[in-house]
Amino acid sequence: MGKSYIENRVQTIQSNRRVGKVGLSSQAVRCFDIKVRFTDEERLFFESCADFFGTSKSVYANAIMFDSLIDILASSPEFYHQTKAKYLEQGGDPSNPMFNEINNRMREDG
Repeated sequence: MGKSYIENRVQTIQSNRRVGKVGLSSQAVRCFDIKVRFTDEERLFFESCADFFGTSKSVYANAIMFDSLIDILASSPEFYHQTKAKYLEQGGDPSNPMFNEINNRMREDG
């Protein structure tokens, strides 16, 4: 379940990158960056996980962040519906594939 989503997300992110390091294209991001700090042991563990998927730490962080959010939203219908309503209210795309993934996981769990 989660691994296939992460693998697909990693492949999508890597294929979207047109120049420079593998990752999201400059056109797709730059309005929102997150800086994450790790202890040396956490960094080593995280790098080992990213290496398993054959990707950079930033691409892996993006994939697992959304995978985790999808799991959380799938486990809480109230949170999901409030989040989706806010997203759509702000002009988000109603056909965002994350909604399909959330709904699929809701069906699997319930």
